[in-house]
Amino acid sequence: MFDASLIPETLIDEFHLLVNPLIMRKEKTIFKDLKENQKLVFIESKVFDNGLLSPHYRASSNIAQNISKLKKI
Repeated sequence: MFDASLIPETLIDEFHLLVNPLIMRKEKTIFKDLKENQKLVFIESKVFDNGLLSPHYRASSNIAQNISKLKKI
């Protein structure tokens, strides 16, 4: 399970996703509740023999800001 509410708080610094290429009638997204775009930096991607794609992104937010937010909790 993924909790997208952590993203706007900049508490996630990297995203390792798995994308399975298949045709769907209805779009599914884990980012639907975000109110603003997040700046991500593409790091790398891997393609597996079964067609699965694994992109790796890093959030461009400052890690020091994340640590100070965690200390306040």
